[in-house]
Amino acid sequence: DLAVSREVRRYAEIGSRRGYSLSMMACAVGRGGRVVAIDLPGAEWGEADSAAELYRNAAWLSELGVRVDVILGNSHAEETRRRASDTMPLVDMLFLDGDHSRAGVMKDYQDYRGWVRPGGLIAFHDIAARPDSGNGKIEVPAAWAILGSRPLAEFVAGGSSLGIGVLAA
Repeated sequence: DLAVSREVRRYAEIGSRRGYSLSMMACAVGRGGRVVAIDLPGAEWGEADSAAELYRNAAWLSELGVRVDVILGNSHAEETRRRASDTMPLVDMLFLDGDHSRAGVMKDYQDYRGWVRPGGLIAFHDIAARPDSGNGKIEVPAAWAILGSRPLAEFVAGGSSLGIGVLAA
């Protein structure tokens, strides 16, 4: 597992929705690790009723010894960026799964890449998605075509139209 081999102990995720991928990564981070979830329930890429389940998953992870901070807000807003960096000054890994527009992916990358420690990981979800495979037009592959020219890793399961791409910070 890439996160384990890179000793990821501080993980942040933009676009956590209900906290499923957050929970998997938090288990890799392990007891004593820290996790920050940033989400905007009800936004174009969010789900209106996802916050309650995200908080339930955060509470479960806390019981396992992982410190979880949930920030509900627009990742593009200065206030959200400030709250994130105040919560955890640097992260070992950042997972981008929020705004799926090309401009939104690029903005999250530009705004948050400095939050990742040198040698850390920046992962992008839906790098192989078809434009019509979500609740809106998915343009992550267009952003990945620009940003992912030298990926550390790409994971696209056979038959999947989603995929994860990883860059070294």
